[in-house]
Amino acid sequence: MELQPLFTLSGTADTERLGKVQGGERLKIEYRGNTTPDSPIAGKAHGTDWVLLGPLGPGETNAVHEVMTADKEHLAVELRGYALSPGGDGM
Repeated sequence: MELQPLFTLSGTADTERLGKVQGGERLKIEYRGNTTPDSPIAGKAHGTDWVLLGPLGPGETNAVHEVMTADKEHLAVELRGYALSPGGDGM
């Protein structure tokens, strides 16, 4: 299976530490921004990611994203999975 990005964003994010849990520490990341010129979907976006940081790095994540296209159409995406740090430079 080959995965392709649905959209790529550039914007600002606020991180809130929600506290320690059994598997590590929970973070909430809220962002607002615009899709990048090379993004398959163009428009504005905002959303929230909840990430579990464990001893081996980022782990389980839950996310809700909304993209509003240039034509004022709304795309809502809800994701649950695992975050990876490709090349050590992000999730």
